[in-house]
Amino acid sequence: MIVAGIGCRPACPAAEILDLLARGGRRPDLIATVAARLSAPGLAAAAATLGLPLAGFSAARLADEVGRITTPSALAGRHLGTPSVAEAAALAAAGPGGRLILSRIASAGATLALAEGEGP
Repeated sequence: MIVAGIGCRPACPAAEILDLLARGGRRPDLIATVAARLSAPGLAAAAATLGLPLAGFSAARLADEVGRITTPSALAGRHLGTPSVAEAAALAAAGPGGRLILSRIASAGATLALAEGEGP
């Protein structure tokens, strides 16, 4: 399973998220994010456009992935209480044996990381 971890600003448009996913180079089976962003309209619209399920994890659960992330974000830490959204969400959804296959990349209002794994 390929998981796209997405971090985004609340008003980030779907088109920007879709472009970022295209830049990732792999079609994910699932999009994962921090629970606080599940209601972001652009993220929900991007997932719906691609027909992908959307999973959310608490900031505390994402913080548990700190030992497996490669690019921590002070901004995410300040605003969401976790040092990573994109990488940590991808890894959390990929499961304990999951591994990053794309470290965080960014656009103006979103971040993307890809992980591969068997799931939780």
